Amino acid sequence: APRGFPARAAFMAFALSIGLAANAGCVSWNVDSARRLAYVASIGSTPPVRARKRPNNPLESTLNLVGRQGPRPSSRAEQVLRRYDLLELYDRNPDEALNLLFDYCQQHNSAESTYAWTELAYLRAESARRAGRLNEAVEWYAGAVTEAYHYLFDEEFKFERNSFDPVFRQVCDLYNQSLEGTLRILDQQNLMIPNRQMQIDSENRNVNFVIDLKGRWRDYAFKEIKFASDLEVEGLTNQYRTFGLGVPLVAVLDSSSKIRPADDYYPADLTMPLTAFFRVETSPNEHDHSTTRQTYVLELYDPLEQTMITIDDQRVPLESDITTPLAYFLKDPLVNTSVFATLALLDGDFANQFGGVYMLEPYDPEKIPVLLVHGLWSSPITWTEMYNDLRADPEVRERFQFWFYLYPSGQPFWESARQMRIDLAKTRNALDPNQSSITMQQMVLVGHSMGGLLSRLQTINSENDFWDSISDQPFEELQGNPELINELGQTVFFEADPSISRVITLGTPHQGSFFANSATRWFSNQFFRLPQALSSRSQNLRAANPNVFKDTRLLTTNTSVDSLAPDSPFFAAMANADRSEWVRYHNVVGNLEYDGVSGYFQKRISGAGDGLVPLESAQSDDVISEVFVNSEHSTIHQHPRSILEVRRILLEHGTEFGLAQQQRAEAGLAHQQPAANQWFNAGPINAGHNMLNQDTLNPDMHQ
Repeated sequence: APRGFPARAAFMAFALSIGLAANAGCVSWNVDSARRLAYVASIGSTPPVRARKRPNNPLESTLNLVGRQGPRPSSRAEQVLRRYDLLELYDRNPDEALNLLFDYCQQHNSAESTYAWTELAYLRAESARRAGRLNEAVEWYAGAVTEAYHYLFDEEFKFERNSFDPVFRQVCDLYNQSLEGTLRILDQQNLMIPNRQMQIDSENRNVNFVIDLKGRWRDYAFKEIKFASDLEVEGLTNQYRTFGLGVPLVAVLDSSSKIRPADDYYPADLTMPLTAFFRVETSPNEHDHSTTRQTYVLELYDPLEQTMITIDDQRVPLESDITTPLAYFLKDPLVNTSVFATLALLDGDFANQFGGVYMLEPYDPEKIPVLLVHGLWSSPITWTEMYNDLRADPEVRERFQFWFYLYPSGQPFWESARQMRIDLAKTRNALDPNQSSITMQQMVLVGHSMGGLLSRLQTINSENDFWDSISDQPFEELQGNPELINELGQTVFFEADPSISRVITLGTPHQGSFFANSATRWFSNQFFRLPQALSSRSQNLRAANPNVFKDTRLLTTNTSVDSLAPDSPFFAAMANADRSEWVRYHNVVGNLEYDGVSGYFQKRISGAGDGLVPLESAQSDDVISEVFVNSEHSTIHQHPRSILEVRRILLEHGTEFGLAQQQRAEAGLAHQQPAANQWFNAGPINAGHNMLNQDTLNPDMHQ
């Protein structure tokens, strides 16, 4: 669960689920019943995002916006009023003083007077808005944002602007807050609709207004747009913002609008960050060419796609907030509690309704997919900390796209691996039917706990190893339902996925876990309910082939807990199976450090490891890098050092891929599709460099 989710709520969710499952026997869960249970479980927990009492405003203290004597102009603005002998008039009649100041600005334009008028206009807009005079407020807001735009970009102020002067940043804040004030009023009037032109009529003028949605979300519809400044993040450790110009927004996608094949992989109510930017476009008047016509353009950018814009040859950074939209997506109790993960553990048929690949951003054929695979009693939400950190890194974001895999974590892990092969093949066929994307052939899998086993099984050639472990007779002689036989064949006969070139495992029980003991195995067999199709297959095949199976554990293993037992037949077969020569493996191992006397006895009881997976099982001999992290099993993939290690591996992967592309381009092969992973067939690259990076990060890490 996200940070801040208390243990009592997790226990309540699990207890409620267990109680209902035990009481009803064959409880049939759907989204509505699961959400009701999640609501009960969320009582008393800390939400991932909450509304602020008032919007976050950097001008609040500077201009005394909420003080008893406020709002009041800054000392710099008062100095300008004093210089033009308008300070006393401003106290008596601020509107008249501003009109006179504006006239002075027109006659003797200067950056300082423009700044002062912008600040004062913003204060008048705030006063009008609080008094309910929205039309007046819009006029002042529009005037303030327009003059702030002139201050920042007009050529005549080129030599007066000083980016080291605090006033410069204050004008940026005035621009942002004036724009946000305008947008809030437009939103109240239901005018915040992308890709449309409108005219806003006020008492003194008519304003032509265009809302232009840019980038990859351009053709999509939103069911809701909120202001990031209204929300405070509680459920994520780090909050990533950039500072510049614009208003950060939270947009909720309208799930009914499906335009591209990737749209089928978005979760319901997907949220994304947007940044609203205002610019003034000047063009000749259609009816009087001696005059000009101004159009106000509101541009909505995706800050994950575009962080800078150009205005009159100036590179301007966009203000952005990419964490708040992610936290807002987690606000659904079904998402931010352990209820969904618990039901997916207990009821395989419930989980199968939602299983498969998920995306939180549009598919990009130029970026390498990174598939995150959760573990036992978990869901894709467990990756939000890592996803939030990695996505905020410009280098990672430029080269990689993140996908998530959901599966019934209560069934044997080899069955989930079989389904994962099918789901990945469907995803590739849907997104890249012509297999023209080279990046799709360089996929990286990142698996936590049991998810690491699923990921590794995608890179193994089974040959006859798995079938021979359960039978001495030819597979072709099996009797029974052809469809059931085919499913068993997919479980024990498979080839390595040629599109996967790297696997990162974290806290993975490569040789099983002592968690799968007699008590937990009994418990799981009492309460876990496998998908009905899987249970029927096992019974039917054993009944139709009474003398075929020398070891029926592969068929009779009912739950994922059973499958993780160290004596499970699948582990021996995996250890001896043929691995893809082009795949590189990396491993992160949890090794808890215990302090004091109690820590000494605790380590003697549980042994070395992460508290759930023993150290000898968590380690692997075939990896090119392996690091140790002082973390317990359930949070090892959220530990900062684990995230840094995944980042290092991804950047290394992206660098090697870029070098390979460059070599192909120099050889004149840039437009030819290569054989699967041919540039990685040569074996490890820069192993010594990897050693240096890891030793620099942590002396306890080793290759």
